[in-house]
Amino acid sequence: MSVKKKTSVALFVIAAFLAGVFFTTAGANVFDLGEETTPSSRAAGTTRLAGAPYDFQSSFTKVAEAVSPTVVQIQAAKAPDQRRMNPLRRFFGRGRPDGQQPLRQGVGSGVVVRSDGYLVTNNHVVEEAEELTVVMHDGTQYDGEIVGTDPQSDLAVLKVDAEDLPTISYANSDNVEVGDWVMAFGSPLSRDLENTVTAGIISAKGRVSRTTSEINQIAELLQTDAAVNPGNSGGPLVNLQGELVGINSAIASQTGGYQGISFAIPSNLVENITRQLIETGGVARGYLGVRFRSVSPALASDLNVPRGAAQVAEVTSGSAAEEAGLQQGDIITEINGEELSNFNELRTTVGSKQPGDSVELTVVSGESGEERTVDVELGNRPEELASNNSPSRDRDDSSGGSGAEEQLDDLGLSLRSVTPRFLQRQRLPAREEFRGAAITSVEPRSYAYREAELRQGQIITHVAGQRVRSLEEFVEVYRQVEPGTSFRVRTLQVSASRGGEVQSASGLTALRKPSN
Repeated sequence: MSVKKKTSVALFVIAAFLAGVFFTTAGANVFDLGEETTPSSRAAGTTRLAGAPYDFQSSFTKVAEAVSPTVVQIQAAKAPDQRRMNPLRRFFGRGRPDGQQPLRQGVGSGVVVRSDGYLVTNNHVVEEAEELTVVMHDGTQYDGEIVGTDPQSDLAVLKVDAEDLPTISYANSDNVEVGDWVMAFGSPLSRDLENTVTAGIISAKGRVSRTTSEINQIAELLQTDAAVNPGNSGGPLVNLQGELVGINSAIASQTGGYQGISFAIPSNLVENITRQLIETGGVARGYLGVRFRSVSPALASDLNVPRGAAQVAEVTSGSAAEEAGLQQGDIITEINGEELSNFNELRTTVGSKQPGDSVELTVVSGESGEERTVDVELGNRPEELASNNSPSRDRDDSSGGSGAEEQLDDLGLSLRSVTPRFLQRQRLPAREEFRGAAITSVEPRSYAYREAELRQGQIITHVAGQRVRSLEEFVEVYRQVEPGTSFRVRTLQVSASRGGEVQSASGLTALRKPSN
């Protein structure tokens, strides 16, 4: 054999060997053969696969065979006005009115978590339902009894009169990675499409925003492209080991149907909330005691804090936050050593804790810029939960009132003093804390609008650390600011309801005085 042929054969053998190693390694990664499953205190359930499927295709079949018997269809009769249009939609199915009674016959999904008849679903599936029917995988029907609900996490537990049911196995959702294969189970669109299974991947994790917070105030949601539709609410999202990684809860859609983005509540939170609802019928959750908001780009730059930090707008009297020394205007940048990438993460992280748990907050003073670490022992959350978000800073209130108005072209602001008549026209009481310089207009292309996020209707109460009670005092302090430097301003957003209740929220931002 020539040297050339020997060399070719040798290269072929080496390539074949390396290909074999790669296939073995890839297969181990796909089927989780690289390490043995460690012992866990989690409920074993009946769906966790003892061994990995032989090939990739059969893995989906094996999971479907194991999980489907634990999945149920939930039929709920509700009044027809319960649905709410929203770009991020809770996907509870819509049906027709039932005869003379104006009831909407809805379809949702659920999954069995205990063999003695306990199952978990979404709160919005069962909320205000007048009748609940649970249909098992084999077609057996039961009356569903609500054991407990938790609107803040959008979870609920039902009970049916049955024993020895197959149960879902839990995965540790903290170990879920973007790109993992997942399968969604449920009854999309109608009762006739029960036991539907779809597949996709985890598209993102830790989703939390002002929009998602409207439907789930606690969870940092998993995002998937597995096809889900109205009716999939409450159904399980599982991995290729047959374990629950989340409960399908919402879709992002401009049409009301599947557009490739759906969200699930992580299994760790599901397991925690479900256990509490079964044991006590309610949920105990940690409470910090602050109202908060985002930081403006200008303030983030001025204080050198992350754009995702949370600005304390108000501290509740007697709360854990007050006892720990948190103050209005403080900027929370980290919780338990993790930097906030979105200010709403403060709520979800605290909400996942129990009363008595301690959290470590990294706090930057909005006034001095000094950083400190604060240990807070969380208290009990009040029964009546007010929104943690302050009134919108984009609220376009009419200025009204009288008094001289001055246009500060270098700032892009028009201001006037807050007078008793001004407050009267805003239907607000003449309180001392409302005095200041009211913003009557903001130039949209200005730094004040784009970076400081100032808006018409806000009242400026502090400039460069000094209290200002009128337009004249604002101008006096502003003149003392050195040109070319940034200075902080504190604002107040005040509104009154039709019933006369006054709400106010303070915020801190920064402006820049142009150079001469």
